Amino acid sequence: MDKASYLCFALLLVSLSPVQVKAGWSWTDIALAGVAGTAAVVAAPAFLTAAGFTSAGVAAGSFAAAAQSTYGGYVASGSLFAASQSAGAVGIGVKTATTIFAAAGGATLYAKEK
Repeated sequence: MDKASYLCFALLLVSLSPVQVKAGWSWTDIALAGVAGTAAVVAAPAFLTAAGFTSAGVAAGSFAAAAQSTYGGYVASGSLFAASQSAGAVGIGVKTATTIFAAAGGATLYAKEK
């Protein structure tokens, strides 16, 4: 298995904690959250590129360029824009992948219950 496969497997194992829903939790809910989280982690690099966060920096005429123009030449360290720019330039790290996985899995279960 390659590194991405190990990462997705590790994230799936982390997500196996019981998920509390109105009537309890089920393995189907956990599997759904795992699939949604994995899909989000896999899709994130393509989404960043489409938004204009590339390995060469912010692409001219893109959504990222329009957003950057509102900063007036200063992007705060640790901001969402800075994190997106970093991930677009060097790739998504383990912490970011874990955050994306958890957010997508949790949002999927929340939407399922609504």
